[in-house]
Amino acid sequence: MAATERRRPRSTAVLFMVVFVSMFVAKAILTELRDRGIITTPVLVLAMVFRP
Repeated sequence: MAATERRRPRSTAVLFMVVFVSMFVAKAILTELRDRGIITTPVLVLAMVFRP
């Protein structure tokens, strides 16, 4: 049990970093698409509201 308890904070930190990096990359991609005019801000808002 002690070994499992020691690993839990590390796995939580790894999960946090994975989520943080993936959200950062997604934001960068969406910002680039918006700046190039490929997708517009209303489309982004609608995508967030009506996501599956």
